Amino acid sequence: MENIGRIKDLIKNIGGGEEKAAFFTAKVKSVKGDTCTVLIGDLELTEVRLRAVIDNDDDDTLRITPKKDSMVLVADLSDGAMRDLIVVKYTQAEMVELKRGEIDINITGGDTNEIRVINKKTKINLKEDEINIHNDKIEVNLKDNKINVNNGYSLLTAFEKLIDKISEIQVATAMGPAPLLPLHPINLGIIKTEIKGLLY
Repeated sequence: MENIGRIKDLIKNIGGGEEKAAFFTAKVKSVKGDTCTVLIGDLELTEVRLRAVIDNDDDDTLRITPKKDSMVLVADLSDGAMRDLIVVKYTQAEMVELKRGEIDINITGGDTNEIRVINKKTKINLKEDEINIHNDKIEVNLKDNKINVNNGYSLLTAFEKLIDKISEIQVATAMGPAPLLPLHPINLGIIKTEIKGLLY
């Protein structure tokens, strides 16, 4: 109870000495699930909600996870009793999660820097240097300025086998069957190299 009294005094000072204040700023100490622990000076407040309601299993949700050591604006919904606290504004976000029906969007900062979008049949991952798209049985990856398309059989393998088959083609000549390539100056080695520069 002594801590709550000290917090109330701090909040009154922030608000110009008024008897009650509904909002105050605090520093994020840690985050766990739908709640966080914040600091006002050396005073610690736990179970501060990140969502309006945290005990429901609704498929439609939005959660912003604040970055550790960032500042947040906290609303006291218990008229100064400090029993019902919720974060209402953020200075830095570590993660943003949105679920709407069968769509799930996740934006992660920090070292990950990743955006994930998932619905019933499609998954998309956007990273700093890589993009992955997975839909049913086909997967498309973009990395190192190359693309890979795979549905159990890669596009690169298909092209390589096609080039190998072209090199085996024989044509009829007056002297009998002969390979196609000596008759036409096609450098399949160069074509293979160029394809490998696009696909992996």
